Amino acid sequence: MKRHALLAGTAAVGLAFGSAVPVWAAPADAHISEISYPSNDADFVEIVAPAGTDLSGWIVGSVTRGGALNSDESVVTLPQGTVVGESGVHVVELPLTNSVKSGAAADGSYGASVFVVSADGNLVDFKQIGGVVGGKGVTASNSDKLPASVRGQQAEPTGAKASGKDQSIQLNCSEWESGKPTPVSYTHLTLPTS
Repeated sequence: MKRHALLAGTAAVGLAFGSAVPVWAAPADAHISEISYPSNDADFVEIVAPAGTDLSGWIVGSVTRGGALNSDESVVTLPQGTVVGESGVHVVELPLTNSVKSGAAADGSYGASVFVVSADGNLVDFKQIGGVVGGKGVTASNSDKLPASVRGQQAEPTGAKASGKDQSIQLNCSEWESGKPTPVSYTHLTLPTS
């Protein structure tokens, strides 16, 4: 929180003195905390960050088999004015695929994975649904449709998959587990379809 406040203060000073480029960086504690995929009414990725964090220009996306995009709609840029609310989480609806391998079948070549990239282009988080914790994760393709900081990077396997309909995977302390999706109490951003 202190680092976040310091950066916000620095940004305010930079803007007050006419700096053309806002001084901002992703908070060190921003990360993906929940992933809801095809077994639910709406796929989404939940991002945790300090309340007030400006997510304008951040990119949230999903890759699937072989680290490729499932569709152009699988990568979205958050619009200007997107800010984390008082809850400390922000939910982005995003189409995800249900391609998951876990346990002995997980070899890192197959599995839906989600990423978050800050407005300054840095990879904030990259998680794979399923896989083996500590094992090989899906490697993102070198497609120019992906942010440069994601290309060729390996997702971190969560080791968790939704245990049934109306379940998502959620980070509980340091472990991922299946549970009832929790976005209803948080601020949602539904992106317009083009």
